[in-house]
Amino acid sequence: MTSWWGSRWNRRFSVRVGVVLAVLCIALVSAIALQPRRGAVSVLCSNNANSCDSVAAAYERWTGQRVDLIRLPTSEALTRLTASASDPEFDIWLGGPAEAYVTAARQGLLAPMNTLPNFESIPASLRDTEGYWAGVYGGILALCVASDQLDAVPHSWEELASSSYRGSVIAPNPILSGTAATMVWVQYTRVGSVAGAMDYMRLLDRNIVLYTDSGTSPARLVASGKAPIGITFAPYCDYERQAGYDVVTVFPSDGTGYEIGAVGIVAGAPHQDAAEAFADFSMSVAGQKAGSEPSLQLPTSQALPGNLTAALDALDVPIMNRSTEAAASLRATLMYRWAKDVRDGAY
Repeated sequence: MTSWWGSRWNRRFSVRVGVVLAVLCIALVSAIALQPRRGAVSVLCSNNANSCDSVAAAYERWTGQRVDLIRLPTSEALTRLTASASDPEFDIWLGGPAEAYVTAARQGLLAPMNTLPNFESIPASLRDTEGYWAGVYGGILALCVASDQLDAVPHSWEELASSSYRGSVIAPNPILSGTAATMVWVQYTRVGSVAGAMDYMRLLDRNIVLYTDSGTSPARLVASGKAPIGITFAPYCDYERQAGYDVVTVFPSDGTGYEIGAVGIVAGAPHQDAAEAFADFSMSVAGQKAGSEPSLQLPTSQALPGNLTAALDALDVPIMNRSTEAAASLRATLMYRWAKDVRDGAY
């Protein structure tokens, strides 16, 4: 006689129970999937893509909160923030030179964040005295050179503008790139006048084969053989060399400058609490480490090795006198004059 356990009734019962359990499991998984995640924080990032993604991922792991990320070059980002000022679409602006943040603060586009726990951990020279922005990484302007493509490596800005390097240079576009704005500011500071800076930039323009939208691109293009010289921040050239490309980083002997890459909270941020949490994380040691490591950028925190202050102290070339406020005030003038005097109004 067949037992109940082996009967067709048990088999039917088992099938029905299995179906019910499967339905319950599907319903449970669906319910979990449909649970709303904690509100996203919206970040406009003007740093390189690897660093933007790394900070966002680290913040998501730390908080469980989603980060919606859009990357735009500095000038485009400032334009977009201005256009949406009456109805802000972003919570945070991350990356790009501090001069642009000074401009944004003057236009009422940023909210003060000097009450956040990590704000005071940033060296005073690398943050806003009124609390509207703080530096979270830096880079020193340099030449990225594929020395195997040249008879002689340029070691100064004056050498770079000589006819020896005609058609050999890739540079970022000053209208679009914060890196290029630093480049033009260095020439202004080095020669002492706007007119003198434009005279130099006209000479340099004869040697430039390509202007890029991004300050990171010249190093990558030099590494791939598009031209032997690129004007960029040193960490991007160092990154290509670490990846195995035959490039060297040259700090011009007649002086260079540096970038303070900043973070700020957008005025009227849709998610104020999330904005403050993200800004504070980006200033923290963990946040700066996440942002600097993927591209070898220099953190501003003096608790981290290889920070911007230490790198500047170790440099054996002149550092152009830097005033973030002064650079911000002259930025628009320098960009206008470059477009008009150097590129004949092409931009």
